[in-house]
Amino acid sequence: MFRSLNKWQKLGTSISSRNLLSTTTNNLENSLICQELLPNTVEEIGIPYAIKRSPTDLLRALADTVGVDPTAPHFALIDDPLTIPTDSQRDLYFVAKEMGRRAAQQLAQEWPTLFMYDTDIPRIQAYRPQKSPDVSEIAPTVENLQKLIALKEVVGANQLYDKLAAENVTIPREVLVDLFRLLVYYNGKPIPASEMLWHGWRNYGCQVEQEPEMWDSGGAADLLFEELEKDKEIYSLMIAGLCKYSNAECTTRALELYKEMREKSFVPTVEAYYGLITIAKTWQEAIFYLKDMAQKSIKPNIRIFNALIEKSISVQLRDQFNTAIKILNEATTVGCKPSLRTYSLLMRSCLKQRNISKSVCLAHLVHILAELERTEAIEMLEKGDEEFFTSAMDFALQTRNIAVAERILALYRAPNNYVRLPAFLGEAEFYGLYLRIVISQLSLQELEKQYMSLVPRAVPFSNNLAMIMLRRLQTEKNVPWLFSRRLIEDFITSRHILRPHLNQLLRSYLLSMDLKKMTVEQKEELRDLVVKIVDIFVEISRFSEIKRLQKIQKKLEPDFIADMSLMMIKLDERERAWKFLALLLDEEAKQGEAATVSNERSPNYEILNLLMQEALNEGNWYNASCCLQIMALYSLSENLKSEADRISKHCNLTSIQRKILENFIDVRT
Repeated sequence: MFRSLNKWQKLGTSISSRNLLSTTTNNLENSLICQELLPNTVEEIGIPYAIKRSPTDLLRALADTVGVDPTAPHFALIDDPLTIPTDSQRDLYFVAKEMGRRAAQQLAQEWPTLFMYDTDIPRIQAYRPQKSPDVSEIAPTVENLQKLIALKEVVGANQLYDKLAAENVTIPREVLVDLFRLLVYYNGKPIPASEMLWHGWRNYGCQVEQEPEMWDSGGAADLLFEELEKDKEIYSLMIAGLCKYSNAECTTRALELYKEMREKSFVPTVEAYYGLITIAKTWQEAIFYLKDMAQKSIKPNIRIFNALIEKSISVQLRDQFNTAIKILNEATTVGCKPSLRTYSLLMRSCLKQRNISKSVCLAHLVHILAELERTEAIEMLEKGDEEFFTSAMDFALQTRNIAVAERILALYRAPNNYVRLPAFLGEAEFYGLYLRIVISQLSLQELEKQYMSLVPRAVPFSNNLAMIMLRRLQTEKNVPWLFSRRLIEDFITSRHILRPHLNQLLRSYLLSMDLKKMTVEQKEELRDLVVKIVDIFVEISRFSEIKRLQKIQKKLEPDFIADMSLMMIKLDERERAWKFLALLLDEEAKQGEAATVSNERSPNYEILNLLMQEALNEGNWYNASCCLQIMALYSLSENLKSEADRISKHCNLTSIQRKILENFIDVRT
């Protein structure tokens, strides 16, 4: 056998060598022919020029290619359906993950030698964060001062400036102006949480860390203002900084500086006029500043007109909507492109005016959407632009207009829209409003698609949403099982089953389900969910046995026991159902510190009647007697004798059993 194998190997080698020789010969012949036909041809390799791209072009290309996966969990916070967090937990997880990254960067800053394995070319600075320079170790030079100003190290730049001033170092005026601008804008304080690069803490930390509403009188900005030679830029910066604080002291000083500028024939900048309009106490005062800008040939920007619209709303003009329209027309006349915040303020003024119907507001919203749909790119022009989508969707909800809601959603998801709402805050509200619109108007199949793609990825399963969804499904006759199962699972994972009102709604929905239309597999899945709900409540009711869990113990309610017992009987969990129902007759479970059953919320008579009928269909005298005893205990039936007659009629009772039943009726009546 080995000889034959060697022979075949030799034969294969000879054949392959022949093929190789023939191929080589053919290639030589072809190359000679080509050289004869094209004797002057020289092979050249052309290297294309590098395409200039912005730092985000690659990310945008990936985003356009990949898109959004509606079935994926949001921000990788949901790894398993059983670990879907609640609203507060989701926010906590989101910030915790970000805090972990911040801690890692801080470690890399403190001990950079431990993270020297850096093979990326070009070098990625985000992976090698640099520690903020210590002012005490920095040489007092103008160049270092400029670096600190560029890094927005407000406190450090001010301290280094004090060092330079103490050493009589000459600082160019443009550097001093940049430092003054930084100190005025931030009031001499570190950068607030609202401007942090970490978007999680920026969104949630702003609610905890509120900026002080008082100007730091006599602080670094005031001292530098006194040292600098006054011109229109210095005056304007100081006025704009003071106008950020609406207290009386800042307002008075800003107006005094504006008066000094007019006396010295200085022309304020647009930023100064914007601040003066925001602190104007009357509408006439705001118009005065606008006319002053026109007289001094200062071209306004869209922020000026937005401030005027907002001022017309705050002072409650009688005809504020028409005033807002006039302001918008004036803005377009001078060449200012309206921002999304402009449209948002326009809708707000329309809704604030009482004598304007919602149909007029809807017509203006449709016109605004048409304008935005024709725009090549929707850019972020100022803070608050993202609020347009939320306010527009809120108005669509008020008018119950699903067509407008679909247009708003399409505009928000459009590839030319670069304005995004904050995750977990704005986006959750936006999609939540949209979902509330479509719940009552879309078909069941379309609603299922929207619900599956949005909850809980973008929209948290709130109490209100749970209630609306249950009421919608209760009106339908043929609800797909996958939809019902998903809703029940969301009730479990979101802890809504622990809320009495929502728990009662869920139980009524479960009892109303048509089990005859379900397959065997679907019934088994429903049975597992029902048993899981019962197990959860049984476990929570036993928290009294553990000291650290006694505060969150929740006793079993009698109506819950009766409803879930009936549901388990329908799903062929009869033995467990009757044992669960017997808890209503267990006095030890109702009394004492270790009680697990509550005495509140008595069961419904209709449910007990159905339970008794199930026992009678089985011919089970004991279970039927338990139902009769529960009826008597909670005074659910006015005629216990008729209930006892039902038991005697359907069950084969012995003489002793019949006597026990008669004695029970005599005692109760």
